[in-house]
This record gives sequence, C-alpha cells and structure tokens, in this order.
Amino acid sequence: MLIRESLYKALEAELPEGDSDMPNAPQSVAQLILKGFDYYTSHYNKRPEDILTGDQVIEAMGSVDQFHGLECVRKPAVVRSRGSKDMAVAFVDVWNSKTGSRMKDLVNKVYHIRGRLIKVEYARQREFVPQCQKCWKWNHGTSRCCLSHQLCARCGQPHMTKNHTAFAMCCGAARKREDWTGECKHEIKCINCKGNHTADSSKCTYKRHQNNISWHDQRRATDMVIEKEKRDNRHRTIHQARQLDDEQIIEISSSSE
Repeated sequence: MLIRESLYKALEAELPEGDSDMPNAPQSVAQLILKGFDYYTSHYNKRPEDILTGDQVIEAMGSVDQFHGLECVRKPAVVRSRGSKDMAVAFVDVWNSKTGSRMKDLVNKVYHIRGRLIKVEYARQREFVPQCQKCWKWNHGTSRCCLSHQLCARCGQPHMTKNHTAFAMCCGAARKREDWTGECKHEIKCINCKGNHTADSSKCTYKRHQNNISWHDQRRATDMVIEKEKRDNRHRTIHQARQLDDEQIIEISSSSE
C-alpha cells in the first residue's frame, strides 16, 4: 500500500498543475449501494448456497462497460432488501480518485445487470449486520469465522445443511429402520432465537432485525449475560456435587429410582 501511494505521488509530481486527479489512481474509497438484485440466484431453489454472493456481484459488475477498470477494496456484502423476501442490495466499496470525480458519472444511474435494472447510489450508512454462512451466528462474515467446518442451519451440528438427514444425530435411529424415507421429521431449532425454523430463515427475529445494529448489540449483550448465568449455574452444581460425601450421593441416586 505504501509503495503504491509513493508511486502515485511521484507520478503526480510530473503532471502539469491541475491534472493530479489521475483516473487510475485510487486515492479514496467510494462506498456504493447497488439496488435491485435477486437475493437467490436460482428461481427454483431457496437454499443458503443459492444466495447471491459478493463474488457474483463483482462478476456481474464486470459485464457493464462503465464499470471496467473499477477495483473493489473488499468483497461486497449482500443483504436482503428491507421488507423483501427475494430482493437484495449489495454494498460495494471501490477505489475512487482523490477528489471523487471518477465515480460522479457512475452513481445515481440505472444499469442493466444480470437481467435486472440495478440502481447505483452512494451508501449513506451501513445499517446492516452480517450473518456468517458457516456457523450461522451474527456480527461477523463467513470469511472471518473462526470455525474450520460448516454447521447445519437446521440443527447446528457439524455438517452441511443439505446433508442433514445423512449425518444429523436426531435421525440416527430412523436411518437404521427399513422404512426410512430419508426425510427428517424432527422439530427444527434455530441456534440463535431457538425458534422452530432454520438459522437462516426470514422468520427468525435476528433476521428481521438484520438492518438494526443497535438491536443486535443489545441482544448480544443479553445473550452474553444469559450464557454467563448458565455457566455459573453449571459450575455451582458441580462444586456442590463435589462437596457431597459418598453416603449423600448414594441416597440421592436411590431416592430418584
């Protein structure tokens, strides 16, 4: 980064006065929002792996002549449009010229991208919370997840969602029966709100508040307090059990039978 800036400064010194705003010199960052994408890339499947990705947004932008030569600062973030189940917006950060003149002719216009009319605007405020597509927790993206394996959006166990019936513990006994149909009939439990839906479902209260950062901050603080209380209770129970002598342990076990 420092080498690139030094090269640009050296080139600017050789330019006539007034020409320092080079079209290919990324001196600032333009935060854009692209509106009008389909949230799912397939009209027939609505699986997590069918959700539009940042890489697909970059590829789609490359098909527009006006966007040729643009360089993204980071992978675009794709979120569902507020109040919609099948539309998405993409937050894209691109390198801009020093004065911002490079993007002035590209924003506030509509482009034909991926068969849709996509409007490009400046992003005023980043009011959304990312959900990891690996562990299904909130407040971090997939690329920043600490897990090295995929978790199931149905049960939270270490396997891909599409392989739930093949590896889920809840279906272990059913898979051994001859009349096994390959369909999980057990109740789904969201790993976030504990509701009867998958972790990526639009029914989830976390998902409904995806555009509300303050709500997620408050909920995360509450969840941390609850988890701390659970840990303290477990430690307290273990400590009390260790204080019991052998006669008390035998008495408890016999009375429970």
